[in-house]
Amino acid sequence: MMSTVAAPPIISPPRNLVVGMTGELSASLPRGERELLMLLGFSEFLCCLSVARRERAAGRVCVPEGEAERAAGLIGSMGLHCHRSAFDLLPRPDFHEGKKVSHHAVYVAQNSRPGAHAVLYFALDAEFARGAESAELSREQRLTARLFGYPECCAEFFSREDGFNQDRTSGAVADAGPHPAILNPLLPELYGVRLTFHFACSPRCRRSYLMAKARLEWLKKLAPSAAEVERLGAGIALYGPSTGASLVTRYEPAGPDSYFVEEVTTWGGAREGLFSGEAPALLRLHSARRFEVNGRVFDDGLHFAAVFSEPAAGPAGESIS
Repeated sequence: MMSTVAAPPIISPPRNLVVGMTGELSASLPRGERELLMLLGFSEFLCCLSVARRERAAGRVCVPEGEAERAAGLIGSMGLHCHRSAFDLLPRPDFHEGKKVSHHAVYVAQNSRPGAHAVLYFALDAEFARGAESAELSREQRLTARLFGYPECCAEFFSREDGFNQDRTSGAVADAGPHPAILNPLLPELYGVRLTFHFACSPRCRRSYLMAKARLEWLKKLAPSAAEVERLGAGIALYGPSTGASLVTRYEPAGPDSYFVEEVTTWGGAREGLFSGEAPALLRLHSARRFEVNGRVFDDGLHFAAVFSEPAAGPAGESIS
């Protein structure tokens, strides 16, 4: 049965949730940590807080060169040892439907390139902070994973996909789901929210799922509105150079693995032509790597489409490997 919606509205990702969570979290923090939160942003601050809470041995953040000294001092005020790398990271842009996004970067000498970011390593002691830099620069993936608290399966996937040199988002989604919404890889793209600080090998990764759930539970105690994050990634995710990062948040079944699109959340307006028309846009999911939007086929390996549902199955559920 055809939906009565003529064409799906194209919605820009709302920022009010991150603003609300940041405000709630800020109110519970001492002055120095509150200042660091405002400097780094919500997700990067969580990266620091997870080390201060002894969830993992070390971490790193990238900041504009002009803010490096200030950020390092504020991280130190959390009781962490902070070390600036001898190298900066220079983002390498991709173009997704007219929007320049960066999914990888290259190391350059410190202060040598405009637009490069200072890399700050931090840990509970100075040896771990310097060791984290050494392990990452020498591409010792297993040691890096242990220091940063990354699942070994995810570190192996990252290494196999050649580290910083390419966008690995599509390669991590091997089937069309349903997957747990909390591991939707589009959450950082659309909403600026990350609950894990590694690139998950799959949205079915059990260890990544448990990390995200545990982090969300203690985060909700400081910022109650964070409970919404678990539902934020629900929908049909479309990703790639021609679709950008898009999440179909309302849809109606149109047959086996087919859906009428009723609402799409995405950045920018370049995808309006993909979903526009007098009739509802029709999405067909043949597999994660082969799908159609209004008859246009995407099967080049650079795109994926998959269903993410909420609430996710529990740790013993079938949707988590």
